[in-house]
Amino acid sequence: MAAGKWSGVAKGAGAAAKFVATHRSEIKVAAEVAAGVAAEVAPKVAPVAKSAADKAAAAARQARASVEQAAQGVSDARTEAKGQREEQRVRRSAVKDVLQAAAVKLSSREFLESWDKMAGFDPEGVAHYLEIPGCYVILRCKHAVRDDDYSSYHGVYVGSSVNLGASIREHLIGLGNPDVYADVKYRQPVYVLAFTQAEGIEENRKGLVDLLGADESYNKPKA
Repeated sequence: MAAGKWSGVAKGAGAAAKFVATHRSEIKVAAEVAAGVAAEVAPKVAPVAKSAADKAAAAARQARASVEQAAQGVSDARTEAKGQREEQRVRRSAVKDVLQAAAVKLSSREFLESWDKMAGFDPEGVAHYLEIPGCYVILRCKHAVRDDDYSSYHGVYVGSSVNLGASIREHLIGLGNPDVYADVKYRQPVYVLAFTQAEGIEENRKGLVDLLGADESYNKPKA
């Protein structure tokens, strides 16, 4: 350090020492006052500080509990969503398997064309077209069916009859369910599936209604 700078420091230190020597009594009084103030204020500050600390700790615990609760809620929601997805997957697989097991699977167009052709050859005999007992399902699918998978549908009607052919035709030409006829009229992808059986028809019909959700679709009672 330069001599000039040392000289300045020395002068500052000397001035400080002179000030302390001159005002020693005032400094002592000020120190005593400060100590007294601290002693008086400390008991008052301590409870406030403790209260603030307690509040901070309580807030931290509450925040931690909220986070844990939210995390548990997210976990529960994920578990529930996973369960719902699994349930939907199983249900769709069951729907696919049941519909693939139908004895007759035709588009509405194929069904009506077959009926009309038979009527042209044998006007009286056409009444016997699919004249067998059983249950039937009429589907409005999202798109043309591929790979024999009928599980993607927007609308469904389930019925039963001792004469499947005649009952199915009534719906397709406007003499049965109006929703089915509207789909056919406006050229939607409509498919007819028949399950032939001689016994337990009504029980099977109810089972198909439940599985396919038909009671919330075209089988839903009209208001």
